[in-house]
Amino acid sequence: MTLKSNRIASTALACMMSAVCTLSVMPAVPAAAQEKNLLVLGDSISAGYGLSEGQYAYYDYIAEYAGYSVTNYAVTGSDTTDLVDKIAEKEVQTAIQNAELICITIGANDVLTPAKDYLAQFRLEGESLTDMVKRLEAEGSLTSKIVALTGKLRPYISIAKNNLATIESELRALNSNAEIIIQTIYNPVDSYTTKYEGEDYSEDYENLKAFVGGQLGKINTAIAALETVTTADIYNTFIDSGWVYINTENKDIHPTPTGHALIASVILDLIGCTNHQSTAVFDTLSGISKKHFKDIPRDDYALLMKYCPAAFGDIDANGVIDADDSNMILHHYLNTMMGTPSELTADQIKRAKVYHADSVTADDSGAVLTYYLSNLMGSETSWGDIL
Repeated sequence: MTLKSNRIASTALACMMSAVCTLSVMPAVPAAAQEKNLLVLGDSISAGYGLSEGQYAYYDYIAEYAGYSVTNYAVTGSDTTDLVDKIAEKEVQTAIQNAELICITIGANDVLTPAKDYLAQFRLEGESLTDMVKRLEAEGSLTSKIVALTGKLRPYISIAKNNLATIESELRALNSNAEIIIQTIYNPVDSYTTKYEGEDYSEDYENLKAFVGGQLGKINTAIAALETVTTADIYNTFIDSGWVYINTENKDIHPTPTGHALIASVILDLIGCTNHQSTAVFDTLSGISKKHFKDIPRDDYALLMKYCPAAFGDIDANGVIDADDSNMILHHYLNTMMGTPSELTADQIKRAKVYHADSVTADDSGAVLTYYLSNLMGSETSWGDIL
């Protein structure tokens, strides 16, 4: 998914006058100001699967913040073998040669697809995966089937490791200078709840999460061992907060808009991007629920805010959240109650909605004041602690 800018048609006369002015007055555009080429390769994450119209995938943020044009050859469902084949295509090779930055997500389907195929043989007609796990556990056969699955996955993991080495060598043979960033695979079994139909499956859930993480970890180790590429450690970035970054609430293992924003922030940080004037990341965070906002860990929040003009609660955008910000929110709320026009801009109102409600309330003012006083006392309080 590449965001496209609108183009305004000009009259023939205007075009001629513009050309004359350009020749006589305007200097040539420096090479550094021209857009660079970002090539995106891999699976459904890099294909932007699951995002709605207008929502940014991770590469859209990179393009906007770091000044890249995007070429995307990612294909939903791809595994490492598919990517090896994709790199052999002539047009893809040309894109690789022209790229300054190459971003890749790959490897998850090497494990998840054969695992899904293996488990499908044990499911009854109309039975959900959760119901199947529950039934197998009750029958006492779940553990043996998981042990067997470990053996089934071994050859697929071996193939993935070999393919990763081939992918690196083929990319480098075509382009020795591009920055290549490959993401580690996050654990899709990271739900916000371990309860199902009133019963707690926390023990089974933790065992399943550990099993999936262990299998993916074997590929992640191979990714991290690649010598000429940079690893974006998304596995450890997402871990224990997957319900914020992965769309598990809708039974989907792909990243949420917040997840894509965090992936982008990790990569932007890796490439040393210092631009924080775009509002794209902040706009995405403004649209999430209070539940998800408060569950963003402090370190992740700090990284996301690195690519925002101002933070939630920082109404005057001076880099400090203090009593002045709380007062500005309270005045806005009181003016609203009295029908008086607000003195806050639309962007300031967005920053004031720390509770992520439809409108600014007195609770937002109180939360900002509590945040300020708590951190003033040296407690290093996060929004999660306040909300």
